[in-house]
Amino acid sequence: MYNYDRDELRKIQEKKLEMLVDIASFCENNNITYWLDSGTLLGAIRHGGFIPWDDDIDIIVMEKDAKILKEKYRSENFEIVNTNEEGINFYKVISKKDQVQVGESIAELDIDIFLVTSYPDSYALKFWNSFFHLKKNRIEKFSLTLFFTNILINLKRKLEKTKLFNYKNIEKKITCILDKAKNKNIVMENIAYTPDCGFHLIFWKKKEIFPLRKIKFEGVEFYAPNNYDIYLKKMYYSYMDLPPKEKRIPDHYQDKELKLIKK
Repeated sequence: MYNYDRDELRKIQEKKLEMLVDIASFCENNNITYWLDSGTLLGAIRHGGFIPWDDDIDIIVMEKDAKILKEKYRSENFEIVNTNEEGINFYKVISKKDQVQVGESIAELDIDIFLVTSYPDSYALKFWNSFFHLKKNRIEKFSLTLFFTNILINLKRKLEKTKLFNYKNIEKKITCILDKAKNKNIVMENIAYTPDCGFHLIFWKKKEIFPLRKIKFEGVEFYAPNNYDIYLKKMYYSYMDLPPKEKRIPDHYQDKELKLIKK
């Protein structure tokens, strides 16, 4: 039995779809490259729209276009804000008129805009990125026993507390590698989130994304990566498989009472 009201969640989804339509229209009219990302892209391919229990919309914009988008976008109903909290940098489109009551708290009605940039092929880059974002489930994939899994997890936790392997230092190292490649005019055939996004840098080949194609999400056409199959496999592996029933709850709002309310 779920605590959240599915009808209320659907109202929230429909409002967020309005936000997506508005921001996508602005991008297309101003030659700003965007595409559906993460669970929104997954939902479009697997469900033809929202994942039934999803409470979020994710899109991507190239970093070079982000400033133009934020400065030029104007709307009576929505605005773009920078979520630069604790060094994690991406944008959100938030509603000026609606918000969401989540249990006893109030949350913004928003959608996420993640920034991506070009990257070179670099073993050093892959090392720093892979270490920091090495999760338990990934450790388990190459660890033969639970004993070795726990050893590796504990080692990672200890290293993260050191100056060399803490998050901000690794972010600086990735940024340094990227800047050196730009200064040397090295060909960059990869696309990934910006170093300060706070997420695991999944590296896609540019040819896996471009040229973009249109796909339908809730009956509306939006841009998506050309090879969305490879794109989603790099994010979710077996992306067509449904999660267990107990995990089919809103990711951001969790399994709490939801209500769309006016500001």
